[in-house]
Amino acid sequence: MACTNITTGGSVSLVAGSLGGSFCHKSWQKTYEDFINATESSFTGGALFSAGDSAPATNHVWFKQQTDPDCSSLGWHYYKDAAWTPVPIPAAALPSGVVTAGTKGSSTMNAVVTVDTYGRVTALTEIAPAAETTDGHAKAWVKFNSTTGGAVEVGTNYNVASVNRTGIGQFTITTSDVSYSNVCLAIASSPGFGAEDQAAGSYTGADHVRITATTISGGAGTATVELPRMVAGAENATDGDVDWDNDKGEAPTAGVSVVFFGN
Repeated sequence: MACTNITTGGSVSLVAGSLGGSFCHKSWQKTYEDFINATESSFTGGALFSAGDSAPATNHVWFKQQTDPDCSSLGWHYYKDAAWTPVPIPAAALPSGVVTAGTKGSSTMNAVVTVDTYGRVTALTEIAPAAETTDGHAKAWVKFNSTTGGAVEVGTNYNVASVNRTGIGQFTITTSDVSYSNVCLAIASSPGFGAEDQAAGSYTGADHVRITATTISGGAGTATVELPRMVAGAENATDGDVDWDNDKGEAPTAGVSVVFFGN
């Protein structure tokens, strides 16, 4: 349907002219036409505008409306650069107080933004990563190293209750303040061993960090980590090559990093 529910008319001033000395009444119709021809109209202090769903003349301001079903408003438009352009809303006219101004989110907090179907931000809050329920988010992490004496030194960590050394190159990491119900997944990395840090002839194996097991107990996640390495042994008496033995090494000073995921 065409949109005609907004009136686009207005008041026009009529100014009487002169019929002139040669005027002669011949008929009422002719006299009526002479009166109109001698009358002037003026429209000042305003602008021409049109309302509807069809574009008007390009020298008009257009109050654009949706065609169906209810002729709802699509806002004011004006003609510029061969196209109808929406009239921008000045900042002072925008509603305020819907969302409190300020920065949300940080290195320890996640920002939560609520957006409506028009792309407007209607809420802005922040929560701790541990409060996230969506699968796939990292829930805990730790970086640690150990000495040959077996002491464990824990560096950067989040939601980790403990790192225990259970033997040479073997460690158990247990999370805290985070709940697992189905799956606990751990990923680990380390720069490995070097001869300058470990016993002579010690080198990183193909898997210098190995997650041997992950379990869930009471909602907490536990990962068992093993640090394999290859140790050069004695020279083989038959072929003269050096024999290599599988061994385990302490967590290097550069650290072992473990990240926990799951749901």
